[in-house]
Amino acid sequence: MIASKAIAFVTALVTAATVLASALLATVLVAAPANANTIDATPVPTPVTVDEAPTEIEPEPEQNPDQTIPSSCRGYTIMGEKSLWDSGLVIDPVSKQQIFIGNPINWRTNPTQSRSWPIYLHGLAWARGYVDDFLKTGNQDSLNKAIEIARSHDANVTKPSRAYQEAWSDHPVSLRLTTLACIAAVTLLPNDLQKMMGQLARWQMDDKNYFRRHNHGLMQNMSLVRSGCQQAEQSWVNTAWRRMKDDFEFAVNASGVNNEQATGYAFFNWRAWEEALNEIEKCDLASIPPETREEFNRRLALLADFNAHATQPDGQMVPIGDTLVNRIGITDRTQLPTTAIYQDGYAFGRSSWQDPNAMHWSVRFGPKRKNHGHDDHLAVTYFADGTRVLIDGAHAGYDRNSDRAYLISKAAHNTPVVTGANAAIAYEPGTSQLTSSYTDEARTVVTVRDKQPKKQKKPLRTRTVVVDYPSKTLVTFDRAAGPTKKGTKPATISVPWAFAPDFIVTGDQVGRVSAAHSNLERAEKTPTLHAFDPRDCQPLSIELSNGKAAFGWRQLVETPRAVINGTQVLSIISPDAATVQCVVSNGTATLTVTDESGQTTSFFVDAVNGLR
Repeated sequence: MIASKAIAFVTALVTAATVLASALLATVLVAAPANANTIDATPVPTPVTVDEAPTEIEPEPEQNPDQTIPSSCRGYTIMGEKSLWDSGLVIDPVSKQQIFIGNPINWRTNPTQSRSWPIYLHGLAWARGYVDDFLKTGNQDSLNKAIEIARSHDANVTKPSRAYQEAWSDHPVSLRLTTLACIAAVTLLPNDLQKMMGQLARWQMDDKNYFRRHNHGLMQNMSLVRSGCQQAEQSWVNTAWRRMKDDFEFAVNASGVNNEQATGYAFFNWRAWEEALNEIEKCDLASIPPETREEFNRRLALLADFNAHATQPDGQMVPIGDTLVNRIGITDRTQLPTTAIYQDGYAFGRSSWQDPNAMHWSVRFGPKRKNHGHDDHLAVTYFADGTRVLIDGAHAGYDRNSDRAYLISKAAHNTPVVTGANAAIAYEPGTSQLTSSYTDEARTVVTVRDKQPKKQKKPLRTRTVVVDYPSKTLVTFDRAAGPTKKGTKPATISVPWAFAPDFIVTGDQVGRVSAAHSNLERAEKTPTLHAFDPRDCQPLSIELSNGKAAFGWRQLVETPRAVINGTQVLSIISPDAATVQCVVSNGTATLTVTDESGQTTSFFVDAVNGLR
């Protein structure tokens, strides 16, 4: 069947818009600290923006896409160009390395032993580049080469087997089917490739092979719509649309939160769902009822707003979950409120949408870890004056090794950890919840707490975060209570703070550390961290050490780390060399933060009202 009906079937991704933010009202408390060690973080170069991991085979949306190129034929440019492929070389979209696959192709090639590379190798996306060359030049040899690549794969990896297990999983199969749709968009498929296309479609329609409620499942559905609409296969399109309707309410909930627990995947899913719905609407074999489309539009608009709230003032997303540190976000939603609090596990805020030097912060909580989430409940990030200050461990790849285990663990996140006698039973319960929140133009207060498992009593951590926008000061109050026969008693906790690798962190007095930027051009301000016990305003010792954080794909760097221990811990993070005075009177600790310009900001904490 020739490509008359195959003109636009997906792959660049679009934009959505509109509304959301949730908040309430507040006040805060802090304390003053310092120490006497020095950690020199190795200066690191500016990262190069990379596409987000194994899911993102498709390119960023084109400004003016060539409408004469079927959408099923896009998505190959990140894997090289014709002269490379003619030499048997393909670029791995993740590592950016040139990989020699041979001629004839060795379908077991995996020199980096990456879990991601087989997805691209067996997805055959670079073969779409030969089709594109045929469309632009009329070179029949290029089209023949695309057909040859598909035939080679079919002949050598024809059936699911242990030897080629990675070729027969949801994502590479969906990419392979899209590549066949690309070839079929410009020529009548030979009988053997028609048979191959049917086999791939039937494999995906088998529910045991479907990755439901996940972006891989959405990619499977999009490939069925592309090929089914093109080949007039009603059952392929029906299956895809049924699954999409069933999955959508889980993929994007009523508040606009994506279910994959990673900001980078929230962005990817937003674009992918927009494009998938457009594909359905362009197909003669399916239609979306107006009321269904309206609800999809509403949720996707809210997801776009979520992505904007998760974008720092430098235009990059705060890297929560499996998100690379340089993931570009959304910067055109300046009409939104400055604070957004989502019951489903996220709180974001900023001091301004217009100021590139604005402060940005985040807090994580919510359902137990799944999909692309990390053990990051109660974790905080802090960005100020154009740079990341307190960071998340982020994402460096999917290889099953000690680096990935570390980046997923609590150790890579700014989250309190129960220590001492309760440590053995104090692993993260898996679920945490927002217990209260308040926001106004000047401040936001958020309190999050572990949720007690039903079968076993465990120490529960509680963190209150107070953010003062005029001073760009962030204060946390951390405590934990462990179970006893008569009730509960305070548990000792360790409160770690990971600084960005660009900083050199030093302690000059008990309860205070300073972070000087290693780049002299950005060293105008020196963020400070103070620590107090709110019951008596005594400064708490801050121990300096090193941690690790992701800097790119398979790249980890050493990061300065400050750790505070106690049963009740106040941490005060200021964007400059502020001083903090803590005074207790009538059971209330009053914190006075004085910035470099002499401006003062006060916070309060007591046993009844907590931090405010």
